[in-house]
Formats: sequence, C-alpha cells, structure tokens
Amino acid sequence: MQGNKESELPFISAIREGVVLDVIVQPRASKDEIAGLQNNRLKVRITAPPVEGKANKACEEVIANFLGLPRKLVVVHKGHKSRQKRILILGFSLEEVKKTFLKKLPVKYLR
Repeated sequence: MQGNKESELPFISAIREGVVLDVIVQPRASKDEIAGLQNNRLKVRITAPPVEGKANKACEEVIANFLGLPRKLVVVHKGHKSRQKRILILGFSLEEVKKTFLKKLPVKYLR
C-alpha cells in the first residue's frame, strides 16, 4: 500500500525561488550517494571534506546527478557551514521534483 506522497517525502517543500530539500550531509564518506532519510531529511553522503566549500559543491553535484539536472540549478540555500542544509532547486516545480524522487529513490527509504 502506498501512503500519502506528502508524508513519503517530508524533506521537500516549495518556496518562491523554487523547490527546497532539507538535507543532512555526511562528509568524508566512502562514496558519494543519496543514503535515504534521517530525521525527515534527505541524507547525502559525500567523500569531500567539509573545508573551503568542497562539501557544499559535492552535495550539490550528488543531488544534481541524482535528479538529472545541471549542477548550476542546484545550490546550497542555507546551512553553508552546517551538516544540516537547505538545498534550492531552481526552475522546477514541487510536483516535478517529487515525481523524480518517487521514481528514483529506493522504496525502502519511503515511509
């Protein structure tokens, strides 16, 4: 049984500028990947260290690649120096981003 799509994707919301993802980043991981949900946030593991913006750029790249978007459309909106970030996706609707996540995110990560 598939539940309410809103509750399946609690980390996605819309703001005036675009779509926002609430993310928690794990720097210095063994590989770059979307690793599921943690505390209603999308968990992103990245190999880059959290120095000189390297982790932010890597996080943007992982999310852009996952969504099939150019990296310039995926930017850290808030939390530049924190593991908890808000990632802004420019030029896409909430429905488009949710549809892509529901299609590509493994079922085990959905509630």
